[in-house]
Amino acid sequence: MKRIVYFSPDFFFDVDMPIMPYLNKEYELLWLTFLSDKCRFSEEEISSFCKERQIKNISFIAKHRRRSLKQFSLCWKIIKAIKSFKPDVIYMEYLHDPYIYLLATICLPKARIIAAIHDVKPHSNFSNRTIDFVSKCVLNSFSYYQFFSKFQTNLFLSSHKKTVFTIPLALKDSGKATNQRPSTESGCKFLFFGGIFSYKQLDLLIQSCEELYQTGYTHFSLTIAGNGSFWEHCKTLIKHPEIFNCQIHFIPNNEIPNLMNSHHFLILPYKDATQSGPLMNAYQYHLPVVVSNIQGLTEYVTNNKTGFVIEENTQQSLVRTLIKCIDLNDKQYKDLVENLKKDINKHFSNESIFLKYKKMFDSFPQHKLQLYKI
Repeated sequence: MKRIVYFSPDFFFDVDMPIMPYLNKEYELLWLTFLSDKCRFSEEEISSFCKERQIKNISFIAKHRRRSLKQFSLCWKIIKAIKSFKPDVIYMEYLHDPYIYLLATICLPKARIIAAIHDVKPHSNFSNRTIDFVSKCVLNSFSYYQFFSKFQTNLFLSSHKKTVFTIPLALKDSGKATNQRPSTESGCKFLFFGGIFSYKQLDLLIQSCEELYQTGYTHFSLTIAGNGSFWEHCKTLIKHPEIFNCQIHFIPNNEIPNLMNSHHFLILPYKDATQSGPLMNAYQYHLPVVVSNIQGLTEYVTNNKTGFVIEENTQQSLVRTLIKCIDLNDKQYKDLVENLKKDINKHFSNESIFLKYKKMFDSFPQHKLQLYKI
């Protein structure tokens, strides 16, 4: 049986967990989990998840700054754990830590590494000299890469000649909803969910809702659920608080199902994106989305059939799209949801995503043990 090491950081646990049981049945799997102090999951939750499914797991907890020598020691333990397992394939979803990147390139056989990359170009809000430098190094150091959207794959291949696999994110399953989605007859309920950063353009969404309200549209509301540094600016734009439901705090996993199920549309008016975690949350609960006309998002939406695309990055275009949502009657909305369900079952089921991983992992031959001399 082929031996697989799957190394992932805490901020991708929710999209990794759905496929772990499938991989564990097919391969001899070791799941290495890297936790930070801002993790949505506790070490106990990960341990319990793995024990229930008989998945081999080792968790590593980061307690120091990235550049600390103590962090280097932790990263070395991760590399030793990988080498000791003698895997046929090393799937590394977190190579942007400078120490992990350095040790992986020096100590692990590159012919066995798949570098799983979420962002070819770092988000505008998370870009600095160090991040940009390490990102550039990662994108030029390995032979095999996996991306999570066609957009990112094409962007990478436009400047690199490497072997590339494209596999979408799994849906984020936070549990079952206990509520019923309300009828659109009671008003269209919009949702903005996740981190509040400037590139996500919550300010544009608030201003669009204000314009709608001031021009006579009152049969809608917007819930803002999440937190982030950009909220201080965004909250000053709210002139009519009666149409806004502001939940400005970290949203725990157990609240996500009912949150998704109590709204009609998730709104993603982003300025730039590679793929979207909140979108995968929404699709788990068959919640249609409204997205900006950028490639990292539009490949997930069939405009006017499974959701809506904001044609231009302007307030006027966003307002027009929100009006489309508000004007849907209950039957039209239910038809939209049914179309979305069919699309999700075809492209985003756990089984279909697992089969893509299987095809990728099976393309690697079994190793020769001398590759892993410690």
